[in-house]
Amino acid sequence: MARPPRLRQARIIALARAAEECQDAASSIMEVIIQPNEEAAALLVARIMAHDLRLRPHLVLGLATGRTMETGYRMLVKLH
Repeated sequence: MARPPRLRQARIIALARAAEECQDAASSIMEVIIQPNEEAAALLVARIMAHDLRLRPHLVLGLATGRTMETGYRMLVKLH
């Protein structure tokens, strides 16, 4: 059963918008900063997060779970 023309057109527009958003995200630049060890990397992450939280107190963070980030989160608590 074919979809009515309006539904097909709305779905095509939604798919085009989603593809455009994905393309925008894919073209953004990620900076990679190599640190000599875990402690230095964790401190850098904590400092960046603390800086952003001070600038925007209502900032919503999506935090990773697991042991990888625990050191960074501990340092963030100390800085904040």
